[in-house]
Amino acid sequence: MKNNLISKSLTAVRALLTRKLIIESDSIPYEFHQVPLKKLMNWLLVETSVFVKPTKPWGWPTHLQVEPTALCNLHCTFCPVTTGMERTTGCMNFETFKKAIDEIGDYLLSRFGTGESLF
Repeated sequence: MKNNLISKSLTAVRALLTRKLIIESDSIPYEFHQVPLKKLMNWLLVETSVFVKPTKPWGWPTHLQVEPTALCNLHCTFCPVTTGMERTTGCMNFETFKKAIDEIGDYLLSRFGTGESLF
């Protein structure tokens, strides 16, 4: 754990100095360049709260997965949206999406989603 803390600390210092951040998810590295200081500080707060374990996280979410629609006409064999999911289909209200982005958009490093939004 001590080595992990040192590694995370070095990553944080490097990110603050270079404004570049590499985050790994499912063993896939994602690079972010010219990251605004506000987003870096939020990421640092979130990562620190992982170690400190406060009752409430210290930062805002750094990633947001949005599913603008649960409809899709592509029927990809590997996609959970069209195979095996028993749920209501429809589209997200634009005002709901806008409200979420307006509230946390300044802190997000990435946004991604599922569903075929060009349906």
